[in-house]
Amino acid sequence: MFNKLVKWAKTHGATIAACESFTGGRFGDSLTNISSASQVFIGSFVCYSNDYKIEILGVNPETIKKYGAVSIPCLSEMLKNTYKKTGANVVFGFTGNAPSLRNEDPSLSFVGFLLEKKIHIYQFFSRVPLNRDEYKESAVQWTVNKFLSKVSFS
Repeated sequence: MFNKLVKWAKTHGATIAACESFTGGRFGDSLTNISSASQVFIGSFVCYSNDYKIEILGVNPETIKKYGAVSIPCLSEMLKNTYKKTGANVVFGFTGNAPSLRNEDPSLSFVGFLLEKKIHIYQFFSRVPLNRDEYKESAVQWTVNKFLSKVSFS
């Protein structure tokens, strides 16, 4: 799947960036496992805390106060501001709650991407119990697959 993403970006002369919270850099790590990713991947912001989202990505503190960090408005600002800072053609973003270590709490996350200056955000959750690592991996894969289903390969 990441091979397809890199191939798409190279074919379309696109660059990729990311802003990650609960995934903790999983997207960037997975993408950089592809040897030619350096030709298209600018980089990733891993903004786990709210303060870091505000200080590094420029998320409005009022957005977090009013809607929370796990919200569509927060992810929307994360995506827009990553685009402004990097100029990437495509920006992937992840904000949410991964399951507890004992998987006792339901997890809610928002994932998405900015493509051609249009934002696509989706609610992500798992219908089956997953541990934290599985949840993060599943969210990243789901989001990349969603992106790949929206783009043309011609």
